[in-house]
Amino acid sequence: MGIVQIKVQDLSESFSRFRVSDYGVGVEWGQLIPQTMDDGTTIANPDYIITNNANGVDVQQQVQVEGQDAWDVKIQYNPFRIVLYSNGQVLVVVNNEDTLFFESGTELVQQSISMGYFVNAVNMFGLPERAAEFKLNYTDTQGPYRLWTQDAFDHPWGSLWPLYSSIPYLVGHAASQTAAVAWLNSAETFVDLFQYVNPALWGTGTHASYTSEGGAMEFFIYGSAVTPKTVNQQLSELSGYAPMPLLSHLGFHYCKWEYNSAEMLVNRNRNFTAYGFPVDVLWSDIEYSESKQYFVFNQTAWPQSTINILN
Repeated sequence: MGIVQIKVQDLSESFSRFRVSDYGVGVEWGQLIPQTMDDGTTIANPDYIITNNANGVDVQQQVQVEGQDAWDVKIQYNPFRIVLYSNGQVLVVVNNEDTLFFESGTELVQQSISMGYFVNAVNMFGLPERAAEFKLNYTDTQGPYRLWTQDAFDHPWGSLWPLYSSIPYLVGHAASQTAAVAWLNSAETFVDLFQYVNPALWGTGTHASYTSEGGAMEFFIYGSAVTPKTVNQQLSELSGYAPMPLLSHLGFHYCKWEYNSAEMLVNRNRNFTAYGFPVDVLWSDIEYSESKQYFVFNQTAWPQSTINILN
């Protein structure tokens, strides 16, 4: 599927940083140490060849079929680079500007990490949720995008701050390829985007930089030189496909934040019936609770007798 998972560790740290996932690693770094073989190659499996040389490792798919992606991963030791290709086109370059960074910490105080990428596209999307344009802007004049789930009313238009969710996923789309980076870290994260122009090296695209306030460094790179539909499928394979909704979710819902009470919802339900509006599910926001404690009803506004009427 052309999805490359990468974990980076600081071997000098004596503790384990928090990880979001429990994914294993298929190939350890030690397995990529250059070896001298009779033909200069080591066969990994029937579909791939790992070529070892003084500068790094080349994991190359052997067969290219017209209309399909043939992915190629090159790992360079010094300076550290990982380059993902499809059909000979560069999709993503890891650590293209040598911005790999680990801040020293302890098991209780895990400090920040950072990594930069070249994405071979100038049109960048992702990093939901935000009250802003679908297409992402470069951040050299506006400051970084912040990923930290919150509900800070009143969501001013054009804000770089997140809304109800934060997904550290970037995708760049160009005429001949689509490439993506998924940063697997749940800590507060800042993402910078800068125009990158270097015709002699990677060409024109975007330099993307993730900086998280803690946790482990784990990310996925993937893409396609055939169709962006492949990238959507890769994301689904990585994150999981959306489940079928419950039957009740397909009905008519009423949901609104307001200072409310059980009696108010009883009256609303009666009015829906009186005025001929269908309603299957009534939602209440956090104001039903006692001192913002989830699933603990405010007994003044939500007495059990009225809740029984709702039930």
